[in-house]
Amino acid sequence: METSSRLNEPQAADNQEIPVVVDQASQASSSAQGETDEPPQPSSDTRMMVNVAEIFKNVRNPSDATQVYTHGKQFNGNNFALPAAKWIRDMQRVITDVAPGVRPEAIVTQLLRLLTGKAKETTNFLPIDTPKQVFEHIQEQFPQDRHDARVRQAVYDGTIFNGVPSANRAAYLISLHKTMDRKPENTMAIVERLYIMDAQVFAFAGVIPTTITPESFDEFAVKYSHYYKILHWNVRGNSNSSQPARPQHAAPTPTRPANNPSRTTTSTTSTPTTAAAVTTATPAANRPKGPTA
Repeated sequence: METSSRLNEPQAADNQEIPVVVDQASQASSSAQGETDEPPQPSSDTRMMVNVAEIFKNVRNPSDATQVYTHGKQFNGNNFALPAAKWIRDMQRVITDVAPGVRPEAIVTQLLRLLTGKAKETTNFLPIDTPKQVFEHIQEQFPQDRHDARVRQAVYDGTIFNGVPSANRAAYLISLHKTMDRKPENTMAIVERLYIMDAQVFAFAGVIPTTITPESFDEFAVKYSHYYKILHWNVRGNSNSSQPARPQHAAPTPTRPANNPSRTTTSTTSTPTTAAAVTTATPAANRPKGPTA
């Protein structure tokens, strides 16, 4: 009997531990099932708003990319006033302002639309996927030193003024200097052409052309523009008129009538007369008779 009771005691203990083990196993399985099968807990409203804003920032409407073309500038590689470096800076600013978060492929499409002429021909059949590749290609095909050489040559032979009104040529040359590197040869090319165009401005302003350097060109440009306006406005007499002022005391030119060419114009002069100087002879028969005696 004692032996059988001892044999039954462990079994009773085992029977007590079984529900505990089963309960722990069920909790572990339920937790594991919750990790895989149960849907994630919804995030807070703030978190959801951040997620939505992030999605719309990264995935924008493709039509927004057309703003790059609308606000951009066309580039053909031949415009003296728009070198490749300036076009790249302007387009990078446009992309940042009007197309933040737009897909790079959509921006590349609009950038290629802005290329014309020789610049467009250089991009044919090229694998371009990002705006950075477009800018690097344009900078390689149209380097700054080549632009400066083209401007200097056009300044020397005078073709720089093709299509530029004579009244705007000085301001146009000064603006071109801003598109070039600050090198002595570039500065002297602009200054020499300005001196050939109008040496009176240099004399009036007291400026010696050979003393102008790339560092002092901006100060010279302000001074040149100031004295240019003073000199030419005084000659014209009217700052708003593009024609010289007409002399105020010009005598009219006498003209012959077209209908009667044989007729000549004569000028008559009248001389003052007095009653004492003029005597009129009256016949005696016509004189009034006095009273008779």
